[in-house]
Amino acid sequence: MSSQQPVGRPDGADAEDDGGMDPYRFDRLPLDPIPAGRNVLVAGPPHVGARGLVLRMVAGSLADDEGGVLITTDADGTSILEDCRRWGASPRTDGLGVVDCVGATTDGARDIRTTTVSGPDDLTGMGMRYSKLCADFDAEGVTRIRMGVASVSTLLSFGDVQRTSRFIHTLAGRNASIGGLGVFLLDPDTQDERTVRTIAHFCDGRIQIREAEDGSGDSELRVRGVPGPREWTTFDVGST
Repeated sequence: MSSQQPVGRPDGADAEDDGGMDPYRFDRLPLDPIPAGRNVLVAGPPHVGARGLVLRMVAGSLADDEGGVLITTDADGTSILEDCRRWGASPRTDGLGVVDCVGATTDGARDIRTTTVSGPDDLTGMGMRYSKLCADFDAEGVTRIRMGVASVSTLLSFGDVQRTSRFIHTLAGRNASIGGLGVFLLDPDTQDERTVRTIAHFCDGRIQIREAEDGSGDSELRVRGVPGPREWTTFDVGST
């Protein structure tokens, strides 16, 4: 890996320097508050709750003064709302925006801010829609933004690593500049280790997800780079 600092941290900056902003907190999850301006990679396969964790971190934990933006690369706005409810992450509809890369959102998502792009390979369009949703929230006095990308694995399947990593770098940099929380989902089983390291380089921390080794079928997480449990810790995936 390069010795370059993660995108959210200027050279020499203290890891806890968040400009005095309140950290982002998480409902019913064994996660410590994460300082504003941080980007986190959630790494794990879908069947152990990695996708559900991202939805709960972004849409299911919104405070009254926060907005959430989900960039969904493999589900439309209606499906993402259904996923949120299934994973116990029912959001405030007035506080959630979705960038729909499938382009098939139906009336089921009418109550949330939904904007579409032509497909998962339209990275420029995604970036523009994300910025527009942030600007809309800002115009309403909402300056604290949680942003989630579900998932980076899909983006990589439609484009090469270099182009995708530039996009992640841009999103992570924008998130850091506005004091937001960025959460990027990646299934490491679908990528080689070098690709995982490349994407992880643009994040301040990583939350690893696995199925418990004791045969219980429970899901476990551990955290590196940002506050959170260092040992494998059971969490409720919330699926119903």
